[in-house]
Amino acid sequence: MLAVAALSFASCSSDDSYDVCGSSVNLMYLNVRGPKTYESKLFVTPNGILGMAGAFISVHAQHATSGMASVEVVDSLVARYNRENKTEYPAFPAEALKALQITPAQFSNNQKDTIQVSVPEDKFALFTEPTYVLPVRLSTAQGGTVTEIENYKIAYILVNVSSTDNFISIDGNKTSNCEIAKTIIGTFGSVSAQYGTTIKAAVATDWTSTFEVDNSLVASYNEAHGTEYAALPADALAALEITSNVIAKGQTSSTDNIKVSLPDNIAQALDKSYIIPLRLKTTYDGKTYQEEDDVVYILIDISTSLVNKGAARSAIPGQEIPVANMASWTITPGSIGDFADNDTESGSGIDSNTPFVIDIQEVKNVGGIGLQGLYANYGVSWFGINSCKLELSEDGTDWTDAGTASFDDMSSDNNGYQYFVLYGAVPARYVRLTLESLNSWYGGLAELRVFAQ
Repeated sequence: MLAVAALSFASCSSDDSYDVCGSSVNLMYLNVRGPKTYESKLFVTPNGILGMAGAFISVHAQHATSGMASVEVVDSLVARYNRENKTEYPAFPAEALKALQITPAQFSNNQKDTIQVSVPEDKFALFTEPTYVLPVRLSTAQGGTVTEIENYKIAYILVNVSSTDNFISIDGNKTSNCEIAKTIIGTFGSVSAQYGTTIKAAVATDWTSTFEVDNSLVASYNEAHGTEYAALPADALAALEITSNVIAKGQTSSTDNIKVSLPDNIAQALDKSYIIPLRLKTTYDGKTYQEEDDVVYILIDISTSLVNKGAARSAIPGQEIPVANMASWTITPGSIGDFADNDTESGSGIDSNTPFVIDIQEVKNVGGIGLQGLYANYGVSWFGINSCKLELSEDGTDWTDAGTASFDDMSSDNNGYQYFVLYGAVPARYVRLTLESLNSWYGGLAELRVFAQ
């Protein structure tokens, strides 16, 4: 009869819910695929034992309801778990069980919520074995009826214990480069960076993180890297904006980032290279944690180049000039048709490090160019241009050096284009390029596009 009942549930199921066809009883259950296992972790760190001994257990109702549901500990199922999984895990320590906190699910006209089961942090030291198991069973329900099928109301909570030096980590590169470009057409650039955070195991309450400036690290950074960055001046330091982020309880990573920025008017007034050392400051359950390795650096460099390093095509000031309009252009040396035929298997034969000039026939405000290397359409790794020097002129005689973009300075897309992006558009009729191919075997220029306002 049990097998028939289970089959009946499965035949009317949808995702993780089931329905008793024709029944008006609102059943509550933990799962429909047999007992579910929830894993939690404790880490022994220099800051104490961190993590979570417990779980957030999903509980479902057959129909939307308002009410509650909770679980009870069933230590007699420890032996069953070990037998079925060929393990020898002990039950939770007795003192930990006495302190166990169970927060019932609270339904509010919905079908799914969570029951929180957790051991308080001050009892973590009781867990001295590598792994523990805690069986729980759905026991009470308001606004519904607990299912009678045993497997559908059983869950197991595992606690794994290990050691680590760094419980929380900063996502991404620990060094962010910001450039302020003071050019002939204005000052551009900004100082901003953002970082996510992760922890090695879920915790029972929210984990909040932010940064604090630590200028004591300026000298050691310069010594280690052979640089001469200065600490941010007092007025800029006072204007620095730093947000915080949160790793929500039960999660191991933040959904938002810590953002660090300077107002543009202050950033663009800086007159030399600066460094902002930032030390992570985290707060959990009213306590502050600090780890030596949780440091990031924002480097601010001043340049006169118009190159907006690494900027995407969408950041180019202006729009791509249509290929049809290129028919009247001239190129010296070469034929403009070689760059407007959408053919990545043929190029102009332009030599590396040999300048060539494109006449676009009228003065436009040029904001960037797109370069497609030979064979670039075979995959995004087949980019043909290692570096590009860009010069612009209104009359073909007086030239503005817009800068040289390395391979890393140019962004790319899945069509094999590399983009040389300027901070601001420059009036020009003539575009002079000097290219260095990435590899002489397949390197070279196949297609070229100009972006202008």
